[in-house]
Amino acid sequence: MIRSKIILTFLMVVLFIKMAISQSFWEVLPIPDTIKATSIAVNVSGDIFLSTCSTEYVDGIFKSHNGGYNWEKVFDAGQNSIISLAISDSGVLYALGTFEGIDLLKSTDNGLTWSVLPVPDSYLNQKIFLKGEDTIFVSQWGDAAVLLRSVDGGLNWEQVFNNNYGVQYVIDMAFSTEGEIYIGLMCYSVNSGGIYKSSDGGQTWDFLGLQNHQVSSISIDSSNNLLITVWSNMIDIGISGNYCYNHNTNEFSSIYFAWEAYGSAINTKNEYFTTFNSGTLHSIDEGLTYNMMMGDTAAGCELYLTKDNYIYGLGQFSNYLVKTIKPTVTAVSNNRYESQLLTISPNPVKDRLNGRVSLNLSKTYTVIEIIDVTGKCLINSQVEMVNDCFSIDVSKIKSGFYLVQLCSNGLKYSTTFVKN
Repeated sequence: MIRSKIILTFLMVVLFIKMAISQSFWEVLPIPDTIKATSIAVNVSGDIFLSTCSTEYVDGIFKSHNGGYNWEKVFDAGQNSIISLAISDSGVLYALGTFEGIDLLKSTDNGLTWSVLPVPDSYLNQKIFLKGEDTIFVSQWGDAAVLLRSVDGGLNWEQVFNNNYGVQYVIDMAFSTEGEIYIGLMCYSVNSGGIYKSSDGGQTWDFLGLQNHQVSSISIDSSNNLLITVWSNMIDIGISGNYCYNHNTNEFSSIYFAWEAYGSAINTKNEYFTTFNSGTLHSIDEGLTYNMMMGDTAAGCELYLTKDNYIYGLGQFSNYLVKTIKPTVTAVSNNRYESQLLTISPNPVKDRLNGRVSLNLSKTYTVIEIIDVTGKCLINSQVEMVNDCFSIDVSKIKSGFYLVQLCSNGLKYSTTFVKN
């Protein structure tokens, strides 16, 4: 991915939101260190497939039948990259290549044998998406974003989207329960990118919004609303994070700023998960509030949600694979996040920052830390809680964005504030 260097802005404050819960959420799965994984697919039996793009004579498709602890190569592509995988509910596996002879691979026997399907202009291939068992979409990039469709399992293809402008491609798709198709475009040219919708199976498309936004992923909830993650913006590099598209009002709203947001997933309880370059955010109220998940293991990962509500994270800038230890509907939905228990005022603040914790900490001493966006602790002060409240002088610190962290009885509670 070619991107110019960017400077830090106030949005980096989210990088320093500290995790509030100590229990583990992710486990790191070992993958061969000789490969660079590009995509994963998981079937209903839990078999994991990895595609690779290593520019060495080791590329192909790898499979693990024991949860990612051991791997075997099930297709040898040599030095030819496999860049995207997709698997149907019945277990038909598709692998997208960029070279003639491995345009599109198909396996109906769990990776034992493969057939080759031709794709027009396959050297431009980027992503593959499935709708049902027979409808395949392939995104391609170049001087315009192109989307191809096959309704017969890859035997014949037609172009169903071409916006005729700009270096961009369809990076993600979402399918509503009412038949609409949504696509998100990653772009590298001004006046491109954004979100499109088709209500006729992909024959025609309407531009919905977020022009110039570098969309990195989209997910759809049970109400057919979209969770959209935006990596950055072609005009204003400070624009990144989460957006919501309301299916009923056809309106976009910004719901969270996160620096270089990348992956997204929505489980069956409509809980939102988003990765950005410092970790994973989780929301149990459809994006109204977010909390940092446990640890930063999945930072910068593309997320894959399985039918049984596990989430896999594949690093896009480092070669690693993570998986939630438990299904997300049981792993986090009953947890009480400490960061929700700490409230502060005023915000922005000029002189004194007042805080309150929704726990019985009265007549106890706690440590208050003020941390800047570089991670440096500027204030470390022991204060007495009075009626579960505290007050601390912040008049001497510079204007900017900060993390306030309260430490008591081995637990930490944190939130952010703006200093005027």
